[in-house]
Amino acid sequence: MDKPLFSEEIKSVYEHSAIPLAVYYVEGGRFQTYLVSDGFCRAYETTREDLVMRLNGDDPFVNILEKQEMIEAVRDFSDHDAEYNIVFHEYVGPNRRLITVHAIGNHEYTPDGRRYSVIRYHELSDIAQRKLFRNEEEQLHMALDGLSRDFDVIWLIDCNDHTITLLQSKQGVGVVQGAVEDARKLGVYENAVAGLIKTRIVEEDRERLSKQLSFEELEKNVPETGVYSCNYRQHDEKGGYRYLQMCFAKAEWNGVRNFIVGIRNVESMIRQQLENQRKLEEALERAEAATKAKSAFLFNMSHDIRTPLNAILGFVKLAREKKDSDGKLEDYLDKISISGEHLLSILNEVLEMARIENNRLVITTDLYSMDLFLSDCKMMVEGEMKKKNLTLVTERDLPYPYLYFDREHMLEVCINILSNAVKYTPPGGTIRVSTVELPGDTLNERIVEFVIEDTGCGMSEDFVEHAFDAFERERTQHGSGVPGTGLGLAIVKRLVDLMGGSIAVESKKGLGTTFNVTIPLQRAQEVEMTETTTPSESSVSVAGLHVLIAEDMKMNAEVLADPLEIKEITSEWAENGKIAVEMLAQSEEHHFDAVLMDMRMPIMDGLTATREIRKLDRTNAKEMPIIALTANAFEEDV
Repeated sequence: MDKPLFSEEIKSVYEHSAIPLAVYYVEGGRFQTYLVSDGFCRAYETTREDLVMRLNGDDPFVNILEKQEMIEAVRDFSDHDAEYNIVFHEYVGPNRRLITVHAIGNHEYTPDGRRYSVIRYHELSDIAQRKLFRNEEEQLHMALDGLSRDFDVIWLIDCNDHTITLLQSKQGVGVVQGAVEDARKLGVYENAVAGLIKTRIVEEDRERLSKQLSFEELEKNVPETGVYSCNYRQHDEKGGYRYLQMCFAKAEWNGVRNFIVGIRNVESMIRQQLENQRKLEEALERAEAATKAKSAFLFNMSHDIRTPLNAILGFVKLAREKKDSDGKLEDYLDKISISGEHLLSILNEVLEMARIENNRLVITTDLYSMDLFLSDCKMMVEGEMKKKNLTLVTERDLPYPYLYFDREHMLEVCINILSNAVKYTPPGGTIRVSTVELPGDTLNERIVEFVIEDTGCGMSEDFVEHAFDAFERERTQHGSGVPGTGLGLAIVKRLVDLMGGSIAVESKKGLGTTFNVTIPLQRAQEVEMTETTTPSESSVSVAGLHVLIAEDMKMNAEVLADPLEIKEITSEWAENGKIAVEMLAQSEEHHFDAVLMDMRMPIMDGLTATREIRKLDRTNAKEMPIIALTANAFEEDV
């Protein structure tokens, strides 16, 4: 063999092992013996030289009774990586004593990829010795096989005299710096560790590591099974440092207690842990910031909700006290309506954000005209723009005007941005809306880009970074009187994300703001243009109908009954589902023409009441219209 399989230190460990074993390699198509252990020589009652000579001779199996089976087993093990696990009988020693041997073999590889084979021989006639060999074999395998794969440097420390034996060092690996020299030159564990700490360890780690690596601590902390480890930082050749780890495990050979020490580079592992810790700290900061933002939101929200409520209650009081001789009553009612709508919009934004955060919002696409959609957007903000004398400039480039999209949520995105533009643009300003259709990744995909630009007050550079955060509002002299929850843009951002698009904002204080929204949509394959007409109101008379209102809140029942009365529809009230069922059961056939059923009521809810009504033994119970009433305004809640 041109190059040794092992270092002299590892070869010495194998040769002086009490376990009967031999290390083989293949050369010239023949199984060659590299070394045999002391335990093998004792078991076969011969010297190492004689045993190696016989195994490498012309007939190594001459003393084995199952010679042919052995030849085939070795050939399969060598040539085909077959399992080597065989029991045979062999004459050993000068007196030709017949023993029964159990041989187990496995293939191993050197760091440079050369294969070798280790075969262990157990004499079955000595059960106690076989058990001892198995325990020592497991420890040896752990030291030389398992550790060699995971560690760059391996020491063996004798617990009696504390001497160090170097079992392995991977040359060219940065972690080896000093560890090999410390073991070879200093010889004793305490001296090696003291030199390592003094000359190579980062100063901040020295005191801690000195205590952790003391022999007293090792005796106390190294477990019977398992590993005791210490992490530390060692100076590198570039003036920085690297993270290393020293691991200790117990092993007993031939009655001598030892520590096996593995040293390895854990730079990537520690860096990853530090990165994870940094991310956790950032997440904690974000959570704390979100908590503060929510607290600020609740503080501001209490004001924003109280404002319209106070207006509603105040104008109701004025309406009661004021006679309508001067026409003020109509004005009060208009202001009550405006305040109510504002209060409802606040609650809707809070509910919408909750829906998104709980993953309950569903994007549903259908075929719509983008031209009509943009006209609807314009119509919805036109009134407010006229009040402030704002100019709206629109530009469109839509080669394929019919596209599949979620009209409701797309409208929410555009109106939210447009409404902000109207709110924060001073009278006489300009709002520009540009809509362009661009090719997508596939034949039918179209990228629709909305650019909404205003000449308003703009946002500060610091606030732009948080513009899409929930509950964030920039408090300025321009925005202090503008109502809002700080949820609008957060909702817009999440809706755009759900639709697979992107949104960006640019803003300069005092000059204005520009939003750029891009959303991928699918174009229609073929659109049949049909003339549509707006249906006229039905001319069917509803006068004279009699309905049952099932509603637990009497005030809500009155709100329902009054407009019905205007249409000459009479009604009766049931304060829960159970009473509604009883009233229908006790009434004459066709007494009620329909039921307005609240879904959430005490005692019996609307769904249960509806099922009970359908079970009644009467003709109209099966056919009577039952109309659901619910405050859940979203499609996925129904």
